Amino acid sequence: MFEIILVEPRGYCQGVKRAIEILENTANESNTANESNEDNQKSTFVFNEIVHNSYIVRTFEEKGVTFIKDPYMIPTDSKLVFSAHGISPQIRSLALDKNNEIIDATCPLVNKVHKEAIKLAQDGYHIIYIGHNGHDELRGVVGEIEEIGGTYSIIETLEDINDLDIQSNSEKIAWLSQTTLNVADTKIITDELKRVFPQIVTPKSSDICYATTDRQLAISKAATDVDAVIVIGSPNSSNSKRLTEVANDHCENVFMIDTPAEITDQFIKNLEELQIKIIAITSGASVPEILVQETVQKLNHS
Repeated sequence: MFEIILVEPRGYCQGVKRAIEILENTANESNTANESNEDNQKSTFVFNEIVHNSYIVRTFEEKGVTFIKDPYMIPTDSKLVFSAHGISPQIRSLALDKNNEIIDATCPLVNKVHKEAIKLAQDGYHIIYIGHNGHDELRGVVGEIEEIGGTYSIIETLEDINDLDIQSNSEKIAWLSQTTLNVADTKIITDELKRVFPQIVTPKSSDICYATTDRQLAISKAATDVDAVIVIGSPNSSNSKRLTEVANDHCENVFMIDTPAEITDQFIKNLEELQIKIIAITSGASVPEILVQETVQKLNHS
């Protein structure tokens, strides 16, 4: 039997909760219309995953929701939900051209970054965007800049600053960031950007989600007093991976799992061999609480 500490805060942030509620309502409306054979019946589609969590995606698929990644596979005359991570104007235009009913579940903070990118690009700033190449959120922001004809650079690490092809005396430079980054690492990067480009424009308020910041701070405190940390989150969840990174800075034994199914007999045996007694559990911002409770149950019944 392990002593388990449930870290607070954990799990859903407001943006995720809002997106899931939007999709839940949309799917229910579609199913009701289909069951009643109403004339306005439309299937529900989501461009990209509504949030980056495999359990949530499977749950909605079981309710008849279809997730698509290829923009050219967007159907005609359907209900199309945009994920919490935001969308580029090019994808929005493509969807509207196909006579779709658009339901936008973009996180309000992500929308804030979109608006900042549009304003800066319109004002002629070269935007240095700190984020992970290939992430849905990055694609949406970059799409806004490209739509205006603005210029940008993408960096992920401190070392990437050395490869920036920007004159140090350029007057109009600004930085923005993905909302789910490691807070401490991002500060190191932005401090260096300010050193290299003293004239660089900084966002009026942090682009990193307050929920991401709070969860990282909480696990950094909890991880110092336990034998192991379990972070629940899907592999493609940026904020969950950042939680794991933060935990690794403070605890020697850190495990990231997607679902409680990964708490196998062998997993328990490994914990016992490591002489683990106290475990802190946290979860990413797109993880439902049921996965936390099921993880606790499996650990308690070992």
